Amino acid sequence: MKNLKLLSGVVLIGGSQTIRVIVNLLTIAVLARFVSSEEFGLIAVLTSITLIANYFGEFGLSVSIIRHQGKGLQRVCNLVFWWTVILSSTIGTALFFASDTIAALLKNDEFAQLISAAALLYVIVASRSAHKAFVERAMRFKLIAIIEVVGALVSSCIAIVLAIMGAGVWALLAQQYALAGFLALGYMAFSGFRPGLPRRLFDARSLIKFGSQLTLYQLLSIAGNYADRPIIARLQGVENLGYYSVGNQLIQFLVLHISSAVQRVMLPALSSIREDMEMMRQSYLKVMHAICLVTLPSMVGLSLVSDEFVLIFLGDNWAPTGQIIAWNALAGPFLALNWFNYTVILTLGRVGLQLILGAVQAALTVLAFSVGAYFGIDMVVKLFLLATLVITVPIWVVTARSLKLPIIQTLKQLSVLFMNVGIMALVISLVDPLVTGSTIFRLVCLSTLGGIIFVAMEMVFERKKLLGFLKRKQKLRA
Repeated sequence: MKNLKLLSGVVLIGGSQTIRVIVNLLTIAVLARFVSSEEFGLIAVLTSITLIANYFGEFGLSVSIIRHQGKGLQRVCNLVFWWTVILSSTIGTALFFASDTIAALLKNDEFAQLISAAALLYVIVASRSAHKAFVERAMRFKLIAIIEVVGALVSSCIAIVLAIMGAGVWALLAQQYALAGFLALGYMAFSGFRPGLPRRLFDARSLIKFGSQLTLYQLLSIAGNYADRPIIARLQGVENLGYYSVGNQLIQFLVLHISSAVQRVMLPALSSIREDMEMMRQSYLKVMHAICLVTLPSMVGLSLVSDEFVLIFLGDNWAPTGQIIAWNALAGPFLALNWFNYTVILTLGRVGLQLILGAVQAALTVLAFSVGAYFGIDMVVKLFLLATLVITVPIWVVTARSLKLPIIQTLKQLSVLFMNVGIMALVISLVDPLVTGSTIFRLVCLSTLGGIIFVAMEMVFERKKLLGFLKRKQKLRA
């Protein structure tokens, strides 16, 4: 019964993430025709600052709610709520007064107005942290899916209307405000948690100690994943950053949202079975294979048809984004795997080990961004792929050893899948020069061919796993 609930959770969260991916892709396709690449670049830099501010405001405390066992849950939730509100309010105020200084560093006066206007956004995001964690801990995945899908639809509609009216970059900021506000109201209204008065706030010392390590890891993760934006803005200009950020967003929507769905389901699920190491190992192998089954063929396929994809969905003006998507898509599956491995390490309570790996990953990726930005945005994505492949190895090995799982067993679990994707890529590459006609025709033909080849190879070499997945799906429907 529990396995069916987890599968139901993955389906619901995965389905909602898929809908959000489609909504965001369509939204970007529309906004790209009304918002300039320079304005996309400005909002990309603001997003980096917002992520850092939100991590400081949340301070890793919400994970304590999900991992909490025993009595005192209401007290923990109340502590988390008030601390996140206090921290985020402080950060928002500080950024408001530092807006001119930050804008001067980026050599863009308009950016000061954006930072000032976004000051309240951090408080809105942080205010929902405890309520959201309370819902995730209870594994109320249907509620999560409904709130987040409706929020994505509402915020996208607002952004599109404002962009058509000529709001420019402010349409993108309004989208962030609308999404944050809707999610906050949704979780507060339906979570079942009601915060009390801010009493005995300094009883949160143990939570803050755990949260500080997790926050430091998250900040290192941001440095590794988002330091590219200010670096590219300074060395290659805001316009090139716009091309880069749109291509990067597409991969994040397609990969990180999928892996995020798995993480949000598996963190509370694995936390409940972390004393049973054998069950942890079995769950790890199954989820790892499922992540690769979804991300590996789709990302490799997208890499091979990236130019056609950009011309159709974004238009001729965004042609430079094609090569960015091509290289970033290849890194996508490994980013998803690393994210899941970090979730397992966090579940086991090894935050210090997670912090060390995060520091190494951040150093490698920031180095890749810094060196690549001197040679162009194409070199940035190539070096980022190399850095991702290098760091994947120690993360994978450490996770396997933490679970007392032979590394050869994890490789065996994925070897056939990698072979099937390789054959699919080879066939598409050989047929590509032979397919002529319109851009849409080429995209449809190559994508369909790749899908047929991959499914056929899976049916031949991994028939048992596919049949097992279909049986679990039938049980879920029943």
